[in-house]
Amino acid sequence: MVVLTKNLTKLIGSYYDKNYDSLGKKQFHFSSRHYLWFNDKKNLARLKRLKSSYIGNNQKEVEAIILNILNKNYRLGKKIKARKLRKKVLLKYPLLIKYERILFKILFTKHLYKYDISPIALKHLDLNNLIKYRDALYKNKKDLATLSTLGLNFIYNLRFFLNLIHKDNLNKLDPAYLFEVAKIEYNKDASLTNRVNLQLYYYTHCIINESEFYFKKIKDRDGVYLKMLKTAERIIFTNYLKTRLDNKVEFLVCCKLLNYKTKLFDLIYSECETSLSNSDNYLINKRSSLNDLKNSEHRNILFLMAFSK
Repeated sequence: MVVLTKNLTKLIGSYYDKNYDSLGKKQFHFSSRHYLWFNDKKNLARLKRLKSSYIGNNQKEVEAIILNILNKNYRLGKKIKARKLRKKVLLKYPLLIKYERILFKILFTKHLYKYDISPIALKHLDLNNLIKYRDALYKNKKDLATLSTLGLNFIYNLRFFLNLIHKDNLNKLDPAYLFEVAKIEYNKDASLTNRVNLQLYYYTHCIINESEFYFKKIKDRDGVYLKMLKTAERIIFTNYLKTRLDNKVEFLVCCKLLNYKTKLFDLIYSECETSLSNSDNYLINKRSSLNDLKNSEHRNILFLMAFSK
């Protein structure tokens, strides 16, 4: 068994802490995950300072932020997995990215700031269209498998929103169905079969979304989510060299969420040790040119969550 290098989590954690001001818009992602996972006061204080820019301090400011999202044109970034495939699907759901961002704000604002902005959001969201998108994604299995993270974040966060506005009687989300979608589409569709990282994000984001992004424990630890996790484990084992480090450490975070001990733990840790930047104390993606501090934040916060006690 690999003995964890004492200083690796400490080095990376300290480096991001010291260079926190350089994270820019990634500050909220880092602090929210760090606080929800470790329950630390320092990142809670940071989140309080970020509240104004993240969601505003009153109804007028909340509305302005929501309207800004609805009026903005979003493009899929270069880092988005299966970008070309997803762009084709998103033409059917032109407001999906905007909806996903607003639903995220509803979720995190409620959990982190104890502020329910759902009545404010409802004034500017077309509930019928939200349901229409959700039902269409459910029906079109290939679209859902292709969108992966984007589609799943939307569906799960919409469930959270509907519960807040007491519309929870609308078509319950069924994780067993989502599992079947993945098993069928990723095995039969030639455009998706070899998309290893897309498949992994599908399974891990079902699990992470069920935890409401680390806010609550997953009750069904031995059921369908565990089956998803074991499927992800087999995918990584079979395609280890093709799998990105981000996917691997996110998989380990999901192992912790489900209290599952994977045989891949030591191997992934060893890869992390060799992925440390030559010049700075954080993990890089050796196959990418986007290795600055901000673009590496996702990988590094997941590493800290996966390997810190």
